[in-house]
Formats: sequence, structure tokens, C-alpha cells
Amino acid sequence: MAKQVLALSQVLVKEQSTFGTAETSLDNTNAAEVESPKLTIGTRVRKMALVSGGFSQQRSIIGPREASVSMVYPFRTGNAEASFGAIASAIKACGFKETLSDTDDDTSKDRAKYTPSNKQSEWKDLTVWGYSGNADTSGSLVRKIANVMGNGKITLDFNSGVALFNFDGKGILNAEDAVATQVSITPSAIVCPSLVGSTINFFDDTDYDLISLEFDFGQEVTVTAEPQTATTGLGQSYISKRLITWKAKVYKDTSANPVTTFHAGTTGEISVAWGTAPNKWTVSTTKAQIDEPPQDSDENGIETFDLSGICVDNDFTIQADTVVAA
Repeated sequence: MAKQVLALSQVLVKEQSTFGTAETSLDNTNAAEVESPKLTIGTRVRKMALVSGGFSQQRSIIGPREASVSMVYPFRTGNAEASFGAIASAIKACGFKETLSDTDDDTSKDRAKYTPSNKQSEWKDLTVWGYSGNADTSGSLVRKIANVMGNGKITLDFNSGVALFNFDGKGILNAEDAVATQVSITPSAIVCPSLVGSTINFFDDTDYDLISLEFDFGQEVTVTAEPQTATTGLGQSYISKRLITWKAKVYKDTSANPVTTFHAGTTGEISVAWGTAPNKWTVSTTKAQIDEPPQDSDENGIETFDLSGICVDNDFTIQADTVVAA
């Protein structure tokens, strides 16, 4: 018997070349080095409670094979020109369109911008394989989930200097757990850029000192039914809701007053850029609004404001810069 160790588990993620069609050949090039991966079977079950002349219960109906995926990516590129890292596929699977450009006129597409799209033709979905934690030959169990789309949440923690991308998705259990051998992975040596030294603009005011900032895409994913699919009973995954919101904790300071901004109902820019190309990231919105009263709070005894609001028109951009200095 082969027991499983959580820390020895593996996750492979591959963008599907055809939307709605599972990828069948994932290997070590698809390794996703993520935190807290969870691939959960969510098969729909209908319990039966038929009157039968006594206390009893009948066999439940095992229905369509839905599944969910949860994992946390660090923000880091591939640290080379035109290499945007494993995180790029997860961002695109949130219904974000990737737009590439060349910033140094060498024909290499060294900048990627990701913006929310309403067009299904611009959406991407993922195939995700999760290996349980045993590195011996035929010592692992692999669970395969396809057609995964999800919600994204960006967390910038300026106390720790860490930027993370939480991906929570839904898809189809494409294959039940089966005995398998893990792939051979060489851990990446690419460093996750620190938030130390960030360039910050908060409501067009650089006087704000941020302690934390979050953006939540506010998306819901629906996996559609397909009764003629004998094996899973499901069709494809679609985003059915998107309401991008933000939260921030800032130090209370006489030079920056969010209460006035809140009552005016105005919109402004929020942007944070950190790291250095070819491993540089920027997250931004040009239409942030504070839509809840600022709340008094503190951070280790220092007075703060807790702020929250919306990105009007779902205006939001993630940018990765990978240009290599000449």
C-alpha cells in the first residue's frame, strides 16, 4: 500500500487549445507551483426520500460529475522576454483577454495586458491534473478536471511584501482517480518579486500609505448540463457574473482624506507596480469608487481606514513586463 503525503503532491495545468475540449497530454512543462491546491469532486447527488411504509431511505441518484479547483499562485513571470509564467493561464481562465505588445522594437512580444472580456470567443479554459503525494512509481493517484474557468482574487500584503493570486474554479471531473506515476519536476528558481519599492497611485494621490490591497473579480462560474454526455452529464463552463470590487487598509493621515472622496462619489485611479522587468507586474483600475463609508480601524495601535469599493464598468488591468534590458 502507498500512503500519500500532502507536501509531495503535484498540480499540472494546461490551457485548452479548443474551448470545451479537455487536453489529454500534460507533462512537466505544465507544472504549476502553487500554494494550497485543492481539486474537489463535486458530483451532483439527489437523495431520494420515498414514502415506503416505514423508516427507510432509497438509493441516491449519482448525477453529473462537476468538480472544483482552488490554488494560489505567486506573482512571477518566466523571468525571460515574452515568458509570462504559469499564472498567465489562470488569469486567462478568469475570462481575461491577453493582449501582447512589443515595447523595445525587437519583434518579441514582451508585454502582456490582461483585461476582463465579455466575449465568449475570447475566453480560455483549463485542464487540471492533480497528483496525490507519493513520488514512487505507480504510487500516486491522479484526478483530472477539464473545462475549468474561475474567479480571481489578488492580494497585495505590504506588511509581508507578498503578492498572491487566488484562483477558484469549476469544471468537469474528466477522469476518476486512477493509479499513476508523478511527472519529474525541477523546481523553478525564479524569485517572486517583492512589493518593497512599489510605485503606488491611490485615487490620484501618492500620499496614501497602503497596508493591504485586494481586488476580487466577483465572478461566478456555471457548468452547464449536457444530458446526452454519457460519462459526465455536463457540457461547458461559463462565467455567469462579474462584479470587480476592491478593499484597502490605509494609514490615517492628514494629507489624504478618503471621507471627502467617498462623499463626492468620484472615481479615481488605483495602481500598484512592483518588481523589475523581466519580472515586473502592475495591477490597476482607472475607475475606482469608494462606495461604502470609510471605517475607522487600527494596525498595531496606529490608526487606519478600512476602505472598500467597486471598479466601475469592471475597469481593471493586469500587466506583465518581461522586456530584457539591452
